Amino acid sequence: MNLNLVNLDIVIPCYNPSENWSKVFVQSCNEIIKSLPTYDISFILVNDGSKKNIDAAQLKMIRSKITNLNYIYVNQNKGKGAAVRKGFEASKADFVLFTDIDFPYRTENLFSMVARLKQGADIVIGVRDAHYYKQIPAFRAKLSKFFKSLVKFLFNIPTTETQAGLKAFSAKGKQIVLQTTINRYLFDLELVKLASRQNLKFAYVPLSLKDGVVLSKMSFNVLLSESFNLIKILFK
Repeated sequence: MNLNLVNLDIVIPCYNPSENWSKVFVQSCNEIIKSLPTYDISFILVNDGSKKNIDAAQLKMIRSKITNLNYIYVNQNKGKGAAVRKGFEASKADFVLFTDIDFPYRTENLFSMVARLKQGADIVIGVRDAHYYKQIPAFRAKLSKFFKSLVKFLFNIPTTETQAGLKAFSAKGKQIVLQTTINRYLFDLELVKLASRQNLKFAYVPLSLKDGVVLSKMSFNVLLSESFNLIKILFK
């Protein structure tokens, strides 16, 4: 790390990524590095037990293009929450952020989040507004809006916008992530609940998807397991 620069770690969990993920990864990382010249940026890629589409040749190519890469392999798939925690455990930076392997959100959204951290926020939450919902399939939009209504009804927390896949944290915020126990998608909800109990400072940034991004579908099994996790978080 360069001690004269602000340190930023970007944690990227992945599981069975798309076939062209490595090219997108390198392009996105270089775009971020060039656009934030006053930051010492490292990327922590956590392979959550992938069975396909990640091989030694891809990793060699990525390392040749991105020197500040920490690759972590987990031999058993546990879920996004567990993978993010693994990445946060490895982070030593002033600020840490997590996003998805395809970097679906516009780079300026990431910049805005880092700016909020510099202004004193502990946790910066991505907000999916009306424009965002026009960019995704109708069923996924309805499911997301229903979940937000359910969170509002069940939880006394500062926001119902818990599930967007781009969030940023100060050193204090990072400790909240490490306190979570949910292994899959609803770890986001758990961390917001934990942070609200400890009076951490929240900030919010509107999110926009990049052109051409296609979000993955939620399977019935995922929805069922997350229903049980929702109950765990509610009564924790």
